[in-house]
Amino acid sequence: MRYYLFALFCLLGSSCTHTHKATLLKDYPEFPQIPPESVGLLRPGDGIDIKFQYWPEMDDSQNIRPDGKITLQMLDDVQAAGLRPDELDEELTKLYQDKLKEPELSVIVRSLANRAVLVTGEVFTPGEIELKTNMTLLEAIMASGGFNKSTAELSNVIVLRHLKGKRYATALNLHNTLIAKESEPFYLASQDIIYVPRTRIIDLNDWVEQYVTKMFPSTGAITYEVTKSTGNASMRYGAGK
Repeated sequence: MRYYLFALFCLLGSSCTHTHKATLLKDYPEFPQIPPESVGLLRPGDGIDIKFQYWPEMDDSQNIRPDGKITLQMLDDVQAAGLRPDELDEELTKLYQDKLKEPELSVIVRSLANRAVLVTGEVFTPGEIELKTNMTLLEAIMASGGFNKSTAELSNVIVLRHLKGKRYATALNLHNTLIAKESEPFYLASQDIIYVPRTRIIDLNDWVEQYVTKMFPSTGAITYEVTKSTGNASMRYGAGK
């Protein structure tokens, strides 16, 4: 959760101001896209058991290190992160081929590192949700209760991604996704942060309420009008309604 808060503060701070404008993913070619099948891949922090059919003394239990590797007898370091369990099984079998007679083994996933994303902002139930296989941005928002139609700015939904020690941010226009007959899905990665911002009209109403309305008596000495199409406010004196 500390990571989520830090990254969100970065988003709202000056260092991430380039994500505030409404844009499409194609404007951010450096943003690392995640293939949908990657959710099922092993990653740092996962716990695995390696069981040998004919060599039980070689059985081992490992947690994948932050560098994505495990250390095994006779092999030293082996890359595990980024592979499916069956792919790691096949790779280890090959590596032990010239070291053991009948090196038949199984890779069993004992535990998984955090597989969650954080959805915050103008959704009805913000918080962490479990990352399902091939989960898209829109599916994550729906799993968080859906967006508030009266306050959510769907043309500027922000996604933060942490990958290999670096943070990336992009903004996507979900409004176009909702009205288009066909659209390309945006797949999420573990620990992504999704922020659905408030519309400018709502923020302006809050500002007027806090800094204008409360400064005058309750007799309605001043009233204000907000133009929804532009987000501009105008004030006029007289009895308010």
